[in-house]
Amino acid sequence: MTDDAEPNPEQADPNPGQLVVAAVDRCLELARTWHAWDGRPIARTMDDGMPNTWTPHKALRRIADHLVDHLHQVEALLAGAPRCPMSGSGGL
Repeated sequence: MTDDAEPNPEQADPNPGQLVVAAVDRCLELARTWHAWDGRPIARTMDDGMPNTWTPHKALRRIADHLVDHLHQVEALLAGAPRCPMSGSGGL
């Protein structure tokens, strides 16, 4: 599973609001497929070779955590405050 809302490496300072919109769109796109879930988790091997198992609930929870991080970024941007560091809780 990938996070399509991650910043483009060629874009030095992405707008966090655009990242939130992209993440919500991706989450909803994936959620539309879950009605056909057969109850078996999706097991994958991550880039570092470690196993990782996903269920719809886990995926949605991780995406929501990641969105909260981005919403904090938006809040800081609107307040004129320094950007908050990402917590890493939603690493997809």
